[in-house]
Formats: sequence, structure tokens, C-alpha cells
Amino acid sequence: VIIRMDAALYFINSGYFLDQIQTLLRHSISLKPIKFVILELSAVNWIDYNGCNTLEKLHDRLKSQQTRLLFSGVKGPV
Repeated sequence: VIIRMDAALYFINSGYFLDQIQTLLRHSISLKPIKFVILELSAVNWIDYNGCNTLEKLHDRLKSQQTRLLFSGVKGPV
């Protein structure tokens, strides 16, 4: 599954981001087991502490489901 993020990931939208990904993955898993989730982050210019925690939570949840989290297009400052 490839997911593109088109905004900064910070305290205002990090909860929504995590909820939307989990909803998407629940629907996708019913079709076929998911081995990889790729976050395409080329449009993300900034991540705050809450955004980092959200990515860590996502990583832990995916790891418990035997799914790897990968990042693509990450800019240096991010």
C-alpha cells in the first residue's frame, strides 16, 4: 500500500492522519495481506514532535501485524 501525504504532519492533523491510514488498511487487508506500507512524503516540509510520535505509533502497530513501514521522498529537514 502506498500512501502520499500532502501536508505537514503536526499536532493539528496527526490524529486524523493515523485514523485515516488505519481505516484504509482495514479495508485493504480484507482484500489481501499487506506486507509493506510506503509513506510518500515528498510534499511534507515539516514534522513536529506529535507527528513523529504518530509515525512511531503507526510503525509499532504495523510491526505487530508483520507489516513493514517504509518512507519515500523524505526531504532533508524532515
